[in-house]
Amino acid sequence: GLRVLGGSLKGTSTGTDPVLTNDVDDFSADSATGLLIRMKASADGLVDFFWSTAANPGFAASRRITANYTGSGDAQTLYFPLSGDVNWDGQTITNLRLDPSKLDGTDFEIDMIVFSAGDADEDDMPDIYESANLLDALDGTDVDTDADVDRSSNFDEYIAGTDPRN
Repeated sequence: GLRVLGGSLKGTSTGTDPVLTNDVDDFSADSATGLLIRMKASADGLVDFFWSTAANPGFAASRRITANYTGSGDAQTLYFPLSGDVNWDGQTITNLRLDPSKLDGTDFEIDMIVFSAGDADEDDMPDIYESANLLDALDGTDVDTDADVDRSSNFDEYIAGTDPRN
């Protein structure tokens, strides 16, 4: 079953399509450009995020975004880009669903779920850039670190348009 321990939601998937849902207070989709989820899992694999809208109350594959968890048991922040999806933009969101694994028996732990307007950790690097460059969009301290040890901070690499990992 699901349990909350130490501020994290922990559980084990049962079947190949485990579902976590949450009825939410209706909100404008335009207030969020992306979704960030920090999680651990005992197996790598796909994670699905679904939503329903006032106009389309059920969950459907057309209102789904998938991210790939590759953390091999370690914490990983997954980025789900929402802005630009015709089924998201301009909609009123009424319900959310997260499928944390497609594999039966996968232990998972979710310690943060954040809707973002573009820079969740407020470090002046866009979430989409941090995600694409394997930085943590929920950790504002990575702006000053030097992922590739070339004496340029991750932020300097972002400004210069260079790869912070190479």
